[in-house]
Amino acid sequence: MLMFLLAPALAKIMNARGETYEYAVTYFRIRSLEILPMFMYLIYQGIRHAEDQSILPTTFNFASIIINIFFAWLFVKELDMGVAGAAWATMISNSFTLPFVLFGLFFNRRTLSVNIKEFFPDKETSKDILKLVFPASITSALNAIGFMILTGRLLSFGDGISCGLAIGNRISLLVTNIFAPISTILSTYLIVNIENNNPARARKSYLTALYFIIGLSVVLTGIVMLLSKPLIHLILTKDIPFDYNVAARFTFWLLFTQPFVAIIRIDHSYFNATGHFNYSLISTLIGLWVIRIPVLYSLGLIFNNVVWNASWISLVVSNVVMVVINLFLKKRITLERKVSYYA
Repeated sequence: MLMFLLAPALAKIMNARGETYEYAVTYFRIRSLEILPMFMYLIYQGIRHAEDQSILPTTFNFASIIINIFFAWLFVKELDMGVAGAAWATMISNSFTLPFVLFGLFFNRRTLSVNIKEFFPDKETSKDILKLVFPASITSALNAIGFMILTGRLLSFGDGISCGLAIGNRISLLVTNIFAPISTILSTYLIVNIENNNPARARKSYLTALYFIIGLSVVLTGIVMLLSKPLIHLILTKDIPFDYNVAARFTFWLLFTQPFVAIIRIDHSYFNATGHFNYSLISTLIGLWVIRIPVLYSLGLIFNNVVWNASWISLVVSNVVMVVINLFLKKRITLERKVSYYA
């Protein structure tokens, strides 16, 4: 409800003007309708991953992508619904799982299900959960606010430049989206081994995932770099105002930092799965709020010739700093069980 009602104010805060403002408000309001189904799905996914049953959530994720592609084509191309069509396509694809999730959570007796009669807080368990969840929630909130500020700064460069930057970001997601399932699988391995007091195997799981994701990110980055020029032209149409040089340069630097992004994703899974959510908070605070946002604004103010180039410079610097910070934080982790159990 808040996202729906505050959409105009949020769009203005992010420096959206003219048609960009109108499209942003429309997109925000439609996407706000999917928040409840998405929250339910995240609960379902968390339970299934904790049971080491990741096939069904992965199937849902894959089906969501296919549904999104189909409805985006139908609404945007065939029905000419524009930005609203893209928003409705994403909303539908992210909400179609709700009936399956409700069945899986409350009625499926073959897997762990939830009894509504048990919906009463347990003091000790709630204390443990809040102790772990609070820093994780703060991290997510600070990330969201930080990227709102970054988006507002990028939009202030004008439609042509901000469009070029958005294209670079979209292309880099071809690589970044591969990291999510790997980090999720790592979390499952870490949790299972830590809870079974097997720190050696937990450590081995982390190192295996780390080496794998670094190698994969390097290979994928190289492939996408070679295809970046045709990909830019594939995304664009003649009706979209953009600066090709901006899109090409930003795409290059975004792809260049993908191995660092991969390491950061794996490190944050390592922190969270071992119960050190506060380390993810420290890493995010320093990388985003101490380095990236100040560098983005200060370079633009100090050097007039830098302007939008500050966006990729701040990105590279912050990612490198976060990898170094995470290296020191990881040395403080003992892989001991962090959650207590109460009868």
